[in-house]
Amino acid sequence: MSHQLEVRMIRSMVASAIVALTAIRVLSLSTTSKLKKSTGTVSVGHIEEKITKNDMALAKGVAFSLKRAPLRWKSVQSLAFTTGEIVEVGELQCQSYTLLLRLERNVKDVRAVKRVFVYSHGFPDSSVTPEAISEAKRLAAGGERQKTPLFFASRMPRKLCEMVMRKAGPNNAFVCFNSRGIPGSGGEFHEKTLTDDLDDLHDTVVAIRQHYPNASDVVLCGLSTGAFLTLAYLDSTRSSSCSILPTCAIVFACVDDIPTSKVLDFTPKQISDMNKKGFCTTDFYPVGCNGVPERKRLDVGYLRSYDKFWGATTMAQRIKTPVLLIHGTADKHVPYSHAKRLLKCLQSHSSLGSKGFDLITVEGGNHFLSSKKHFRLAEREILRWLSALMSGYS
Repeated sequence: MSHQLEVRMIRSMVASAIVALTAIRVLSLSTTSKLKKSTGTVSVGHIEEKITKNDMALAKGVAFSLKRAPLRWKSVQSLAFTTGEIVEVGELQCQSYTLLLRLERNVKDVRAVKRVFVYSHGFPDSSVTPEAISEAKRLAAGGERQKTPLFFASRMPRKLCEMVMRKAGPNNAFVCFNSRGIPGSGGEFHEKTLTDDLDDLHDTVVAIRQHYPNASDVVLCGLSTGAFLTLAYLDSTRSSSCSILPTCAIVFACVDDIPTSKVLDFTPKQISDMNKKGFCTTDFYPVGCNGVPERKRLDVGYLRSYDKFWGATTMAQRIKTPVLLIHGTADKHVPYSHAKRLLKCLQSHSSLGSKGFDLITVEGGNHFLSSKKHFRLAEREILRWLSALMSGYS
């Protein structure tokens, strides 16, 4: 046998082996995923496969980071309110960083919680005050029950929590968190990406499964950037890796298409700076800033991460969870027309059809529904929608 023929045969054998190993690897991952789902275990941190560029292309819009570290709680502090609610603030250890979470429930025993509402904040925004843990420890040392809502960094999660605790029935919990890079959580602001924020939402949902072991319903809520990340999570196979799948979603001021929405979040100059310099500066409004923002650096990775999500039509085809859209007609950040296009897209392309999706139009409402009248209108319609969708809501 000639040397050249022998080399060709060896190469052919190696190529065949690679194909076979790849098939086994894909089958193994698929089987492992199905097994974990069927056994009801929490699938985090147990897939040690490295993701190749081809894998990432195939996984676009589905699973951006399969390799996850085990989660653990640290520095959890509880407070009781005079109205009966229990508030907890704590850090969730995720890989090499922590997430700051605020949890509230209207039942004494965590094992009695049946429904959990999870809120994702917008960008650049936050949900929890950075000093929440140290402040909670100080208040707990006093031994008194608290009377006012504590540790909210913005109005939307506070109002939603009040609705869930007092008007949406018993045995509820409301959870909000600061994504990485936001004060109170670990990571650097300039290194933020949307895909990392989606990982943070996933880790929070997994942590909920650990913290509320008997919860049967998870309602995802989000505002603006948090709204489209909520939809992206519904479109993600990672949501099926938890033994609790989202029951439904409520999104405020959501864009109709994630990849193209970067032009709403950044000015032409900011986009130009990112592409030319690798970063731009953007406003961030910390707690207690009295309307005066901090100027923060943000790297180009955030801009590029928009393109890692599916477009509107493909995403709609992949969503099989009921969604309630809420949008004000006077929204200057995300025009109301986005809501109408998004509703039409979801109803036209999702297998749920028109029955799975609804839109609440708030006449004159702004991006944050900052008017009491506008939020009360939205609240009333949310409770009505939940009541029709699930039993047990007042």
